[in-house]
Amino acid sequence: MKSILLIINVCITGILFGQEPQTVHSIVKERQEAEWYVTQASLWKKEIEANPKNANAWYNYYSANRQLRNVSFGNKEKEMEYSKNCNQIVKDAYQEVPESFEANHMKWWNEGFETGEIKFLMKAHEINPNDSRAFGDLIIHYETSRQIEKMKDISTKMFEANELPNAILNWGYNALSELEQGAVVFTGGDNDTYAMWIVQNAKNFRTDVRIVNTYLIALDDYRKKITEELGMPEISYKPEEGGKEKMLKAFLNNEQGIPIHIAISAIREFEKADVMDDLYLTGLTYQYSKESIDNISLIQRNYEKRYLIDYLKERFSTSISDAVADRFEPLYLPSMLKLYKHYAKSEETTKMNSLEKLIISISEKSGQQSEVYDVLENCTGQTIDRTFSTMLLDIRSIEKELVELSSNIFISKYEVTNENYTRFINNVLRSREVDLYNQIVYDSSQWSNLNDIGDNDPMVNMYHWHPAYVDYPVVNISHEAAKAYCAWLTQQYNKQRKRNYEEVLFRLPTEEEWMKAASSNQSDVVYGLQGDKLQNEKGCYLSNLNPEKENQLADGGFYTVKVESYCANDLGLFNTIGNVAEMIDMPGVAKGGSWYNDPKEAKIKSQLRYKGPDPGIGFRVVMEVVKK
Repeated sequence: MKSILLIINVCITGILFGQEPQTVHSIVKERQEAEWYVTQASLWKKEIEANPKNANAWYNYYSANRQLRNVSFGNKEKEMEYSKNCNQIVKDAYQEVPESFEANHMKWWNEGFETGEIKFLMKAHEINPNDSRAFGDLIIHYETSRQIEKMKDISTKMFEANELPNAILNWGYNALSELEQGAVVFTGGDNDTYAMWIVQNAKNFRTDVRIVNTYLIALDDYRKKITEELGMPEISYKPEEGGKEKMLKAFLNNEQGIPIHIAISAIREFEKADVMDDLYLTGLTYQYSKESIDNISLIQRNYEKRYLIDYLKERFSTSISDAVADRFEPLYLPSMLKLYKHYAKSEETTKMNSLEKLIISISEKSGQQSEVYDVLENCTGQTIDRTFSTMLLDIRSIEKELVELSSNIFISKYEVTNENYTRFINNVLRSREVDLYNQIVYDSSQWSNLNDIGDNDPMVNMYHWHPAYVDYPVVNISHEAAKAYCAWLTQQYNKQRKRNYEEVLFRLPTEEEWMKAASSNQSDVVYGLQGDKLQNEKGCYLSNLNPEKENQLADGGFYTVKVESYCANDLGLFNTIGNVAEMIDMPGVAKGGSWYNDPKEAKIKSQLRYKGPDPGIGFRVVMEVVKK
């Protein structure tokens, strides 16, 4: 987002939206949107200005810029800009706090394994041996230098520090459990590799297996050590076109008879190696073989005798990286669907039905249920009931978010989010209501109509599906779609058992209801914000509008922001003014103004006119109690 990344000067006095600076994790652990990183960079910079010896502030300031560089991948100009920022921050931090863990780890982190000096990583670890922020780097260092005992020790520490969610470790355990004796398994990223390393070393499980990351194996010294240990001749790697594929293929075709598996998470690394016809899915990995393999039997063995999959049914732990862990669950689907087909053909109905529930549960969370239902129906020859089925809604959360407006009338504290609306869309997909789906689906192309804003491609491509935007208001939908959502929510609520009211009706508010809610039942107010002004006494804006044409980020939000941002009004409602203009029951009329509107258009008594889906138009719901 060109304009977002150009603007770093935010109106901040140590607190933004009522929040203090937050820890900025690597995107491997937690991914946020670019705007969030911009905000955190500003907040942590303020902390440094107040105290240049604050090593933690330097670390988070650097991390925010590093993640901005990462999320700008593909935009060479932005990558260079944030790389330059990172270099300068590390230099300045090392001058201020050279004996801190943070400065030394940043110096190593910034340069990386290929060019960085290992002494900085080791010094950071020496300063604070229990700081888990260095564990990931240490585990790679000990692996690539083949310091086996230290590798085991740091893997155990990483396990005890809960650096990876249990769900990812479960995945790593299951992937290891299916491998052939003495196999080499290729992984493709950070978390899939860490998961197997930690389970293997910390739990002493499948120590016969060699776990090889497709990126690290390109390091000459490491590759030489691995091939020597495996008794293989040295394999060269020349980084010209096709060089990596040739190297990987040499491992696959080893003459030592070493079984080779490829984690399903790493399969893209092998797509250009001309070996796909010789890969057999066995569960969470592909086994390479020139001869035919009965992989269905292996999949059945793994699910029935080797895998531990109760965690897929229910999790009893939480982690900051749960969103990352969720991406691993869909990796089970390819093999699950093959096993389901086998159960259907062999008439093992009980096993088939049990597996079907798990397949549907995973597909619903990953947004793949439409495709999965097609496969399930093809396997059984029977049509699965896709009617507007009842979802297990969190009734308590819904009722908790409602504020009483008048007798039997309640209004939501928040604008409807992408997450809530996506549940609706997914339910419609399951029902195969094609006409309804076409009516309610968001029109992401509307972001492109904002020609005066800048590069909107990231919003077009990510806003409605990326995990970073789940708590942002849904936009680019029609008035009819908002009404359909209300009808769906009404139906879903009234079918739940543990509800407070016998019958309710969800709908869009009337203009009178909306104005009453926005003004907190007060008369003669303009905005209904604290002090009825757009800025507090410190000059910080209290809503997400467009108050300064030359500085889109002056109010803390370039586009939309999370629905619970800023402070609630006296009635407890968030963002009645700004963020998105909100639909009411009159088609084509919205209230409250949006992130791109001038403040004068956002007054409580003002009306905004719109013709259809718009990046600045959303809605919140009213619940009317019909029968108590």
